[in-house]
Amino acid sequence: MLSFLLLLACAPKDSQTNTKQETPVTNHTTIPKDSDIAVQDKNFSAPESVLYDKHNDRYLVSNINGKPTAKDANGFISVVTPNGKVTNAKWIDGSSPEIELHAPKGMAIVEQRLFVTDIDAVRVFDLSTGQQEKTISIPGAKFLNDIAANPSHLYVSDMKTNTIHKISPNGTNEPLISATELNSPNGLAIRGQELIVVSFSGNQVHTLTMDGAIKHTDELPTGSLDGVILQPDGTALISSWDGDVVYQYKAGAQTQAILPNIKSPADIGWDSKRNRLLVPMLKENQIWIHNLSAKK
Repeated sequence: MLSFLLLLACAPKDSQTNTKQETPVTNHTTIPKDSDIAVQDKNFSAPESVLYDKHNDRYLVSNINGKPTAKDANGFISVVTPNGKVTNAKWIDGSSPEIELHAPKGMAIVEQRLFVTDIDAVRVFDLSTGQQEKTISIPGAKFLNDIAANPSHLYVSDMKTNTIHKISPNGTNEPLISATELNSPNGLAIRGQELIVVSFSGNQVHTLTMDGAIKHTDELPTGSLDGVILQPDGTALISSWDGDVVYQYKAGAQTQAILPNIKSPADIGWDSKRNRLLVPMLKENQIWIHNLSAKK
């Protein structure tokens, strides 16, 4: 998969359902099967994204640690076990002389490499060691946010310029689309030959073709949409800051709030092994792990 990358060298609350959150368990070594887990650590600082690393069965958490556009060399990535234990708060540390990382946000794993958006560049790290391998600069970028990958390309959203960038097999990049209709594009997900994009300055869910044309746009009950992940059945889970909620969305079906009353939900992830929703609560400096299989 993505063999080309080896060449890089490195609302209202009345719109929500009455779903009730589970009582959280914090940093226990053994977690009851149906319990939600609240992960807190004194080192968390504006956790923006949580990504499941299936290769090592762990969760990676990007921490902005300052202003989201400041090149302050202090962003970091934490490692959390599926039991909710923080094993390495600063596994990749921007304050280290060997690392350049300022305000990390979206992450993607391709083979044995971790790709992280960082203001105007994508940083590339070895997934096993955390060693930095390469920086991919994105000319004209101002606020890179999420990142998604398919077998041939990487796609990165830029909220400030209303642009989706496409990184090609040889490591070069170009704008896939730049349009005000994207309304501050944030979360990205790939479904076959379609790119799903959610808007942070609105409540829009855009479906794009892989050549950058806007194919379809829907609206959710509340806005400030951030993260989006796709489930095997084609439904999307989308976080909304305005609604303090994670929605379940599918075109042509009724949108449901599957996790209400969740503060500042940023770039959500999915543990495919345990069917868990991973929610970084950016302003709360906390991670919420929600069991999607639990019976209500």
